[in-house]
Amino acid sequence: MELKDVIRLYYRYKRTDDETIANFLEKVKLVSLTNKGIGTIEGYYEIIGERLDCIKKEPRKHSLTFDLFDEDGKLDIGEYQNLNLYKKQTFLVKSSSRFFYKPDIGEIIDAISFQDKLSGKIHAIDIDCSNYQLLPETEGEHFLCTVNLLTKDNR
Repeated sequence: MELKDVIRLYYRYKRTDDETIANFLEKVKLVSLTNKGIGTIEGYYEIIGERLDCIKKEPRKHSLTFDLFDEDGKLDIGEYQNLNLYKKQTFLVKSSSRFFYKPDIGEIIDAISFQDKLSGKIHAIDIDCSNYQLLPETEGEHFLCTVNLLTKDNR
């Protein structure tokens, strides 16, 4: 990633208010690439229920790596979604501690361009935030992460 792109991520960081994020999540689903259990189809399943309600209410206070899962490591998931990759999106994660990598949905939405938000082509965000790297010279507190923005359109 080029320096100008990293600067752009820093500029956009926390520029999106909670109400705008909640409105965006009314149109764009949060999904996880998983299956519902033995004998079920692997695919993108929508995050639903109490966890989604909490994210919409306070999108910057819930970690996508910790808070979405119950004690058994399971998600509340809904119907299978037939989705295709629209774009890989890099976003900036600022952790309060160098010991915890804690991305939230607000950080992802901050990074999505205005044009992409208005395009109507983003139907879901894959919440897998396991692809990340530490930004050098940030004392272990700033990371770049990549998630998949998904569309229902055939590509």
